[in-house]
Amino acid sequence: MSLLFCSSSPSFLFTKLTSTRYLRMLAPVLVHVHHTTATKQSSFILSNSSSKIIEPPVAHQRRLAQYHPTIWGPMLIDSFSTHYTHESYASQLEGLKQIVSKALLVSSTKDDACSILKLADLMQRLGVAYHFKKEIQAAIVTLVSSSTASTTTNLQKVSLQFQILRQYGISISSDLFFKDGEESLSNDVEGLLCLYEASHLGMPGEDVLEEAKSFRSKNLKQSLAKLNDENLLKRVEQLLETPVHWRMPRIEALNFINIYQRDDSSNLALLELAELDYNLVQSFPLLYNSSNIKLNEKESNSLEKENPNNITFAYVLQWENLCKSYMIEARWFYSRYTPTLEEYLENAWTSAENERGDVAKSVQCYMEEKGISEEEAHKNIKGLICYSWKKINEDSAKATIPKSIVNLSLNMARTAHCIFQHGDGIGTSVGVTKDRLISLIANPIPIDDDNHVTQ
Repeated sequence: MSLLFCSSSPSFLFTKLTSTRYLRMLAPVLVHVHHTTATKQSSFILSNSSSKIIEPPVAHQRRLAQYHPTIWGPMLIDSFSTHYTHESYASQLEGLKQIVSKALLVSSTKDDACSILKLADLMQRLGVAYHFKKEIQAAIVTLVSSSTASTTTNLQKVSLQFQILRQYGISISSDLFFKDGEESLSNDVEGLLCLYEASHLGMPGEDVLEEAKSFRSKNLKQSLAKLNDENLLKRVEQLLETPVHWRMPRIEALNFINIYQRDDSSNLALLELAELDYNLVQSFPLLYNSSNIKLNEKESNSLEKENPNNITFAYVLQWENLCKSYMIEARWFYSRYTPTLEEYLENAWTSAENERGDVAKSVQCYMEEKGISEEEAHKNIKGLICYSWKKINEDSAKATIPKSIVNLSLNMARTAHCIFQHGDGIGTSVGVTKDRLISLIANPIPIDDDNHVTQ
């Protein structure tokens, strides 16, 4: 678990930069934290510059958070329902999986590298790659063993190759990207999209990818005014805002399904599989919520019986750390002390929003410390986030770290980015946060049950 909890962990740094309630997000995971890991966390969280803190004056009036009442009342939750069940759609789901699996097998047999890469990428974007782990892995092995695997100069193909291999933990050098300045490449929007996305899987020291990211970002921005294809225009706009590598998989699945539905060249079986799979995955928490709660309670009780001392210690220690972190922020607030960015990051496990007049956040801390504008501070913080992602990518490539831990770390960083991308996604439950949650748990994708591929 060191990838998630040690002080030098890149995912830890990233989440602190983007999330002010990181500890609460970790609550489901904390029950599994080892005693020694928790001890390290304790020493780290207390390693802030408390010596600079001035003792607070007596507060005459308690400050209120002024959060609005929750919108997730029992009536709203009970109103969520779905007719999509695995019992009703199992046969259709299996039929679609077989069709898609055959398409991947055909591409592998023909040694069609470009088709293999595109299909694997589509499966991931549409949220169905988990159904085909073995098939995709086998296809990638075939691709890697091919003598022509890395000799192409096709920008889209070489970018996809780099992206897919890194995502599946297969070593590949960034040297395959040539340093180019040809203006002809600026007209290859699909290639630019793939290269820009691939550049976000870079690691520290891979300067060629950083150059590609910067240069191709300019090309993509310039292309916005020239694109007539609405689908392509939307993909460019979204990618410039947030690379796919940073997005939450299920939210991205819904987003890309909507885009792929308007693609005239779409694989209909793959599209239908993605739509059905999304609805079935969405139905699971609606249909089995109560049984899951009972199961989780049973598992928690079992863990406590097996090792009650470690479980209790982990809970108590995390709450102790949480309270100490709040106390430090309260002292900063009452003494009107603006911490340095380093001090803020060391303590920024949890905090409140600026609208409440609380302690300054990372951007404000950096502005005060360096005497720079808000725009410059934002730029520097973004640079720290990008570097943290490079470190995450570097650690993700280590064979010694289980894939399950790698994915957990990646998804924690993605979750933090998603929740706080448009402001406070924890303290409020309206706007983008509400729309995303309802689309994830309550609104199935409309499907014409009388007209599908397997009929």
